[in-house]
Amino acid sequence: MFRGKKSTIKTQKPLRILSNDSSYNDEHVISSQIAKFNELINGKGHWHQKMLKMKALIGSLRGKKALDLGTQIGTYALCLSKESRITVGIDFANMPLKKAIELREQLNHTNAYFVQGNVKALPLVDESFDVVIACDIIEYLVDEDLEYMLRESHRTLKDGGNLVLQTYPNKYAYCFMEFKKCSVIPILLFWLPRDLYSKAIGTYHRGVMLARRLKWKITGQCPKDTHINCQTLESISEFVKSAGFKIEVAFAENTYSNYERTAFGKFMGEFLGNNIVTKQNIYLRAEKVQ
Repeated sequence: MFRGKKSTIKTQKPLRILSNDSSYNDEHVISSQIAKFNELINGKGHWHQKMLKMKALIGSLRGKKALDLGTQIGTYALCLSKESRITVGIDFANMPLKKAIELREQLNHTNAYFVQGNVKALPLVDESFDVVIACDIIEYLVDEDLEYMLRESHRTLKDGGNLVLQTYPNKYAYCFMEFKKCSVIPILLFWLPRDLYSKAIGTYHRGVMLARRLKWKITGQCPKDTHINCQTLESISEFVKSAGFKIEVAFAENTYSNYERTAFGKFMGEFLGNNIVTKQNIYLRAEKVQ
């Protein structure tokens, strides 16, 4: 399974820091993930709802090997390992992985393994997994890295294996998720005709994403607690097909943030045809083809 090693996985080796980005090793961030993980295993919260939808797309894992990209504290990997033959979670940050190993021991999920590495160059042999899961990771990758991740997913999947991904939010959701300073400009542009307004919001969004990517390029760090890549259903589908996959299921699902429950949020949803404000969660399942 691992490059240069036998297919069986032995005792975990000491973890090494592979990135200078310390935000993912922040104790507050890890604590937040643990709280969400507890909600998930107790059947509560939106992570639990997301896990149910992911499982529906994944299907039965009995007797199969699964790979969880960007696993962090192993939230999804540990849940999937209840059914799979083997589940491997991979992440570049060492502190979340240490917590994942602790949780694995506490839950006694002996078929869950955690590896430190980069999703752009997976330390795994070709055609070693039946399913690759990419949940809550695409929004943290620039387009070039996304392409590498999808190609690596294709390489490590067996013929006929499935890639199952989820990303949040969609292209325009950042402008409307919450009433913050980033929502001021969309409000000021509200007087424009609908078509021009949609184009203006698209331009504004591209500017926000460009600023974040420039910061990432200059500093070498992903801006903390922010997304640097937001996809539409159409755009992520093109990335996936270009990597050699055949899309089987793809849809954008409505989610409802506190901002969208406000009168203004509801009005904007109707004004923009309910396809920009609320359709934020994107799910996709694709099959590896030659």
